[in-house]
Amino acid sequence: MVNPFDLNGVYSQNSVLVSMYQAVFMKILGSTNFAWRFSNVALIVPLSIIFYLWVKKSFGKHVAIISTVLLQFSFYLANFFKIGYPQPLFLMFFILRACNKTLT
Repeated sequence: MVNPFDLNGVYSQNSVLVSMYQAVFMKILGSTNFAWRFSNVALIVPLSIIFYLWVKKSFGKHVAIISTVLLQFSFYLANFFKIGYPQPLFLMFFILRACNKTLT
């Protein structure tokens, strides 16, 4: 049984969990470059929802809407997510951790 939290995944650089996450998209959409990159682009939706809830709790509804829209239109974030590397999943885990620390 493979430990999904093992850090010695693909080429001992990417964690096993991220590789499994990307493999699910490649299994569903086929083994293509599009499926590999789309796995990270699909993270923008849950990341935006979590970000909205976090900012809404901290600063209010109007600030949360404006900041989430700005996050959605971020050129740098979109390009960062479409590269295909595992960092976007780590960014989502980081924001989840920050939300947990802030809201509790």
